[in-house]
Amino acid sequence: MKAGILGLLNSTETPIDQAVGTADRDGREYQYCIQPSETIHPESLSKPVQIGEAALEVPERVDQKVIHDGNIVEESQTRTQTRHTNWILIPDEIVLVENSGGQFFFDLLASEYGYEANRAKLDLTSMRSDYAETELWQAGFYDRLGTAQKGVVYGEDVLDDSDMGDPLREAQINQLGFRYEYDGEQMKLTLTESGYIEIYQPSEFNSEDFATYIQTEIVRYVAGIYSGSS
Repeated sequence: MKAGILGLLNSTETPIDQAVGTADRDGREYQYCIQPSETIHPESLSKPVQIGEAALEVPERVDQKVIHDGNIVEESQTRTQTRHTNWILIPDEIVLVENSGGQFFFDLLASEYGYEANRAKLDLTSMRSDYAETELWQAGFYDRLGTAQKGVVYGEDVLDDSDMGDPLREAQINQLGFRYEYDGEQMKLTLTESGYIEIYQPSEFNSEDFATYIQTEIVRYVAGIYSGSS
């Protein structure tokens, strides 16, 4: 994984075990499977990094038109959809899922293990200031007074732009992309206030690298729990 939604995890300090089960939600029965695949112990972290995947089968009723005895009628059928996500977990610290559709794993952590996982909100306004000397190639802003109240700007060193530099410094930031050197590697990444992080470079970044980077570089910018819809 090189991209995902960041969640804050309140749990025990031990890795999770595989879990398979059936539960009822909204009056419907579904199956789920939580499957850890690897536990790694990076030298730079005090806790292990666990990698795995999860799947959730959800029965859904679908209404459709059919021909029955020479008449067009509407019938309801039950179909099973399978939701799936890869995940990364550092016990009692963070959990990452591939995208917003993978947040069902947060619910499974609660129902199966009694853990609490919530999508993180990032303080990108502070991050913009801290990384102002790097090459900022993307900035999304909002809550600015004036004609340009919100938007997304792309380019090279966008804070130095003669037209948009000042607005970007004055506004709240909800998207941020930058390039800089980290641990001897050239990094290019993008983040959103709603906790989505994606690494573009280096291309060989793996799940262990991703988890280590998030824990050492990004977690300090967590500003609480994200309560939005995306």
